[in-house]
Amino acid sequence: LQYYTASRANSYIKDGFLVIKGMKQNYKGKFYTSARLRTAKKADWTYGRFDIRAKLPVQQGIWPAIWMLPTDWVYGTWPQSGEID
Repeated sequence: LQYYTASRANSYIKDGFLVIKGMKQNYKGKFYTSARLRTAKKADWTYGRFDIRAKLPVQQGIWPAIWMLPTDWVYGTWPQSGEID
C-alpha cells in the first residue's frame, strides 16, 4: 500500500534530526508514501551507538520498521549476513 519516494516531504533534517515521515497520499497507485535511506557503499560503521526515537502510528495493518543491514554480505544474502531491527 505504500511507495518509497525521494521527496523532501518524506525525509528531511529538522533541528539537527533526521525525519522520515510516512504520509497518506495517492502516489503511483499506492495510498501512502515514505522514504528509504540507503548508505550502502557511502558510509559504514564498525563501532558506535545509534539512538532512535520514533513516533509510530497506531492503526490496524501498519507495520513500521527500522532496519540496519550490512554493506558486505559475507555470510550470504539476507538473513544469513544479519540485520539489526
